[in-house]
Amino acid sequence: MANPTPAPIIQATPTPAVPLMHDLRISKDAEDWLKTLSPNWFQNHDEIQRFWSTPGSQFTLTLLGDPEFKSATDEMLAANLGTRLVSYELALILILWIVRPWRLNKASTWLLRIWTQAWMSIVFWALALIALPCLVWGQPYLIVLKEISKAFLRHFFA
Repeated sequence: MANPTPAPIIQATPTPAVPLMHDLRISKDAEDWLKTLSPNWFQNHDEIQRFWSTPGSQFTLTLLGDPEFKSATDEMLAANLGTRLVSYELALILILWIVRPWRLNKASTWLLRIWTQAWMSIVFWALALIALPCLVWGQPYLIVLKEISKAFLRHFFA
């Protein structure tokens, strides 16, 4: 049996609907159509409402709806510099494979070894997640980081 033609997802009237974002709502017809596609996913209206009201889905919807985030990610994807980033990340891993044992060999006690492992890990993640992508993509990556942090603070610490 073929699925019926989908109903319009967005409707202007606030009739029985599930809040997605602030003004965006899913219509009852669209909810029924979703139930025909996957009857076991959403058994009732409350499960859909609980899903869309979770902080994680609100965070994602806010982030994807932000025009600055969209333009920055489009610019990053259009630059097509992923292979350069991967090569820089591999070079960083190779360098740290050499530096970490050397520094651990200099540590005389177990406490100094733990300290060395901790600061080397912090340096690696800071370089891998912030410095190298900024070197490759520049300003668009900083915009993406700024928008992610704003959305994170807005939805999880508001």
